[in-house]
Amino acid sequence: MKEILEGVAFWAFLAVSLFLIRPKSALHRISVGSLTRKHHALLIGILLVLIVLSVFVMTLSPVWNGEIILHNGQYEMMTESILQGRLDLDVTADPRLYEMENPYDAALRDGMDIKYPLDHAFYQGRFYMYFGIVPVFLAFLPYRLLTGQPLLSVHATQFFTAAFLIGLLACFRSLAKKYFPQMTLGMLIALLVLFSLLSVLFPAKFPTLYETPVACGMMLEIWSIFCFSRAFREKKPNRAVLGWALGGSLLGALTFGCRPPLALANAVVLPMAFRFLKREKITRGRIGLLLAAALPYALVAAGLMAYNYARFGSPFEFGQAYQLTTADQSRYGHIQGFQDLVRILVQTWNALFAVPALDPVFPFLPLGIGVFPCCPLLFFSLLALRGSVGRSLKREGLYGFLAFLIASVFLTNFFQVLWSPVILERYKGDVLYLLSMGSFLGIGVWYAQRPSPRRSWKICLAAFGCLLMVLLLFIVPEDFSYTDFYTGAPARIWSRITFHIP
Repeated sequence: MKEILEGVAFWAFLAVSLFLIRPKSALHRISVGSLTRKHHALLIGILLVLIVLSVFVMTLSPVWNGEIILHNGQYEMMTESILQGRLDLDVTADPRLYEMENPYDAALRDGMDIKYPLDHAFYQGRFYMYFGIVPVFLAFLPYRLLTGQPLLSVHATQFFTAAFLIGLLACFRSLAKKYFPQMTLGMLIALLVLFSLLSVLFPAKFPTLYETPVACGMMLEIWSIFCFSRAFREKKPNRAVLGWALGGSLLGALTFGCRPPLALANAVVLPMAFRFLKREKITRGRIGLLLAAALPYALVAAGLMAYNYARFGSPFEFGQAYQLTTADQSRYGHIQGFQDLVRILVQTWNALFAVPALDPVFPFLPLGIGVFPCCPLLFFSLLALRGSVGRSLKREGLYGFLAFLIASVFLTNFFQVLWSPVILERYKGDVLYLLSMGSFLGIGVWYAQRPSPRRSWKICLAAFGCLLMVLLLFIVPEDFSYTDFYTGAPARIWSRITFHIP
């Protein structure tokens, strides 16, 4: 009976959703510019549901929810090391590892059956955390000092994800109110739900260790963009501009201490600053204001370089070259020839645009599907740079922002391929939230050119279709996710949807 009720609940969700976005729905006649307190309460309620749903999914797989501890407790260990005044981790390995001429040779380690802590950085006989240090100071260390208990990585990821989703709504609301107030409430809700779940897809599936710095970096970057947009939107240079810009630069700079590829999104600040100077005219005072606002970048960079130098003797080495993983990482990070360049470009293209054949078995979507095809509405971020939408973006002063955002996406994927022997599915999380923001911007400007309930309905319907794809991506088994750990889960879900209950 329970299985049947679950199937009924699923189809009821689809039916109610389609009913709410039907062409004659009131959601297509209420504009963002005329939202009342009741409408804002509705948005906050939807946001809370998205947060609860994302947090819940993180608890499903024992490998990622803290029940099974493998090598996933590095942030907890790093917190204890800092409290002891150390930068290395209290880890030991097979004594033969310390005697190897090249301990980073994965094939040789496996051939000798040497046991080692996976995905730790190993340098001069000590083990270090390769992952970004900033989450330790933002969450793990404060929690440890306040409660006396270690904070599990899954709970830190839950916190960072919740803060990110709040920031995403704040950015969407700010963009719509400022540049396309004609956008309907239905569109805002549909795009918020779609792009929220798409952005947190991988932190929700793999919340411990790997996605902890990603979720933290996404949170910092989305709020950095929000702060900078507020700073450069001020009509007159004043303390408010400096305050918002300082906040934006501090948050953006800290992203480098989470996951460097994520921090490439800081490039979107450049066209904002240029437009600000162009609008206000270049003077010594205004240049000084921008230089003062950029000070956090210099301070954070100095701190991170000192941290790297203290561990590896180089201010620019985060531990990538010394990571004990499935390949010798010291071989990556540079282009060795023309063939290597071609390989990197091809893999970058595949990571973004690959369309592999569908899997005949539920959930149908295969591993390896490119970033854009996994949610076709993301193509709006590219299409918006051309034609009448592109001209509208230029008039609003948003063309540079979107162009730099897209450039940072391609650049991020390029460096992911350059620095990694294998491009994992979860690497897509570094850019999904950026493309979501770019697509939201492009869709909003496109709709503002000729607003109508029918256009609003079409976008909502497209968002609903893409949302179903995102839900399927949550179910795709991979890397000990819930449906990978419990191998029969996809079949059980399909049996409930189709009412083929055994």
